[in-house]
Amino acid sequence: MIISSLEHSYTVIYRSGEEAGVERFICKREETDAVYTLLRIHSKKEICLLLERNLLRKEISSSFVDYKEGFLWKDTLILVFLRQEGSPLHQFLAERSILLSRRLELGKRILERLLLLNMPEYLLAIILNPDCILVTKEEEVVIRYEPEQFTIAGIEDAMRFSEYFYRIFFLLFQKEEQEGVSMEIHTFLERLRQEPYRDVFQVYQSYDHMLEQLRGHKDIDCLRPDTFINRMIRIGTGLMDIGRRLAGPVMIVIGMAVMIYFICHPLQEETESYRFERIGTVELNKDDGYEVMEK
Repeated sequence: MIISSLEHSYTVIYRSGEEAGVERFICKREETDAVYTLLRIHSKKEICLLLERNLLRKEISSSFVDYKEGFLWKDTLILVFLRQEGSPLHQFLAERSILLSRRLELGKRILERLLLLNMPEYLLAIILNPDCILVTKEEEVVIRYEPEQFTIAGIEDAMRFSEYFYRIFFLLFQKEEQEGVSMEIHTFLERLRQEPYRDVFQVYQSYDHMLEQLRGHKDIDCLRPDTFINRMIRIGTGLMDIGRRLAGPVMIVIGMAVMIYFICHPLQEETESYRFERIGTVELNKDDGYEVMEK
């Protein structure tokens, strides 16, 4: 089966599924080795909703990196996306024990990828789903485009932009949030949940601010809950570190002080004193003021 636009012909490798009247085909194009996902939308209402958003305009396909083109074919709407392989974000996290530092880096890559894609906001909100955020073996982030994203329900849910970002990042930092180990992460998630972000760059700025604050921690992978005991441990550890740093200079100062004291007050050998009470047959009186003779 071949599906053709005015510019390209796509050879169907296989039909991979259908959801709510939206078919998905995996295809190749003769002039390239890339693999594409073609979504064929049958519903007139959904077609009208997408056409109202100017999805077929050339400037959208030229700026939106993964989106190659859209065209009408046999009374249906065809959307062509670049197909890339990877594990869904929730599966990638569930199958591995990943340190916080790596998950923080992964979150940054998700935002950088979304900025790079440069897709329209309503499409961005459609694909903000942990099932559609894929992670490759090299931990690069790619996007999967599913039929259900382009149903009427999926398109109307585009208003829930911040909420979908919250779901993705809560999945990344669920352990830290539940254990209460980082006020920085908690504040970032609360802002996503409560503030009406409508721009990826705004989210990126907030995330970058959180990363800057987290850099103040000595070991990001060893964060602990902020309990009273852990605060006392941190204070004690800090005092011990200060003590170790000051021990050398303090010993030098004490040594110099002792040396200066003995230079100014040299040791003198004590002498034994004798008092003579008589010389020959002459008896000496204590009150006569005779000097003591030292040996």
